[in-house]
Amino acid sequence: MIAFDVIIFASFTTEITLGLVTFYHVKKSEKVSVVAHNLQLKLFIAVCAQTFVPLVFVYIPYYCVINFAFFNLPLYFVDDAWMRMTACFPAWDVVIIIMLIRDYRDGLLGMFRKMKPMGKETTWKTVSSMVAPSVAASSVVHDM
Repeated sequence: MIAFDVIIFASFTTEITLGLVTFYHVKKSEKVSVVAHNLQLKLFIAVCAQTFVPLVFVYIPYYCVINFAFFNLPLYFVDDAWMRMTACFPAWDVVIIIMLIRDYRDGLLGMFRKMKPMGKETTWKTVSSMVAPSVAASSVVHDM
């Protein structure tokens, strides 16, 4: 159990340290455009959210289940609920990215918006392009 606790604390200490260093360098950068700088910050926020999801849905539940058992604390229904939370982790990971990144959000909403029928517009262009050459040809013949 101690090895598991050390691994969890070491991994999150490393993640927090690297996240802070990355944030510092993104904020300090001067050789990138404003658009690129804003994009980097948005992607950094999305990555931080993706780090938060496994913390809540995987690491904390397993940490509690393992440590509660070691200290002989009753779990009651908590272990079953946390197994369901762990199963929901991949779905929440996707939902957070879709909500935070505009391109993905617009693409998802675009799939559910009412689509314009393509047949009418194509027919109109085809008819007009076929009529125009015959009218132009008849006017050239009359001018001679």
